[in-house]
Amino acid sequence: MRTIAIAAAALLALSACSSSQTAEEKPSESAAGSSADAGAFPTTVTTCGTDITLEKAPERVMFMNATGVEAMHQLGVLDKTVVRSGNMDLSVFDKEVADHVESIESLEGEKMDTGGSVISTEAILEQRVDLVIGYVAGVDQEALAKAGVPVYTPDAFCPEYSIDKADFDLVYKEVDTMAQLFGVQDRAKEVNEMLKKEVPTPAAGAENGTAAVVYVTPGVQKLWTYGPSSMVQPILEANGLKNVYDDQKERVPEMSVEDVLQRDPETVILLHGEGPPADAEKTFRGFKGVEELQAMKNDRFIVMPFVLTDPPSPLSIKGAEELKERLPPSCGSGSVVLACHGIEVGGVERPDLRFQADHGWFGVAAIGLARFACRVAVSALVGVAEGIAFDPGIEGRVVTPAGHHQPHVAAVRRSQ
Repeated sequence: MRTIAIAAAALLALSACSSSQTAEEKPSESAAGSSADAGAFPTTVTTCGTDITLEKAPERVMFMNATGVEAMHQLGVLDKTVVRSGNMDLSVFDKEVADHVESIESLEGEKMDTGGSVISTEAILEQRVDLVIGYVAGVDQEALAKAGVPVYTPDAFCPEYSIDKADFDLVYKEVDTMAQLFGVQDRAKEVNEMLKKEVPTPAAGAENGTAAVVYVTPGVQKLWTYGPSSMVQPILEANGLKNVYDDQKERVPEMSVEDVLQRDPETVILLHGEGPPADAEKTFRGFKGVEELQAMKNDRFIVMPFVLTDPPSPLSIKGAEELKERLPPSCGSGSVVLACHGIEVGGVERPDLRFQADHGWFGVAAIGLARFACRVAVSALVGVAEGIAFDPGIEGRVVTPAGHHQPHVAAVRRSQ
């Protein structure tokens, strides 16, 4: 194992040539940042087989994509970040976090097929940072180390990462490690206690069928799936879903569309990285045959930000919660699902939008609460008559993409 010792006092000179708690439950970032325990340093952390040693708490931090952002926020040290790289879906963060992320400088780099960017050593050193939190594929770790800048990479992003099965304990471990980097270990105990209370648990005996979680980069004809060593595994299990790729050794194996079609999961969850989710969805739907998946036919297709899964972080727990909110129920034979199609936006019909209603036994999940009146043309299923009008107070959601748009046509069909 290699060891990189970083003397924090010399860092700036060398680098001159990178959720649901209430305000009362957590201290401000400036307060937490100033409460770093001087006695906690020097401290050594192992990252991707390399030991990095910090002599004092970092003051100028760079993060890549969203790596470490939520953990730093909950630990109260996000104000130590001064630069970032890559685009991210800010909708997954509280307004406080989103505003901070938008306010700091973003470095541009060469895009990778798997998402993220490669940032040059020179660009990072110009920022006079004393810690980079990201992924080894996006930086020259050795060159930065020689310049006195340590790089911390979560275990899940390390090339040699290998575990049999992920669980939420990895989240708590990651929070502990981030707290060690900043010398706020006492705060980590509080954060982890709160996070443990937020993990959703399926009802006793609840089974929501099989699922596949996939990732695509818009415009790239490659498809990746997620095995049991990714945080996808505990997220699915927390929602009563069986991962059809739980037989894979790799965390994120590249997979053929034919293999996905053969496994034919009952639910498909598409993860998107940088850019609009609609771009990732368009790429996925462009693969030949995917529309024949039972998940696509039965409207059990969900698009979520990748950052809500890996690497293990408080956002992984938020991802489990979001999936729980958006997961349609597994309907037995003879049940019906209400879906209003034909939504108008500015007088133009949008066939790509769908309205799903939450109304008694019609309960289905989707995105963004809204209120609508639905007039329904009902098929002759379960003895339901045609022409039923639902109350204007019915609760529902517009999906793909989210928005408050007025539906004017609806249909009821049998759930397979």
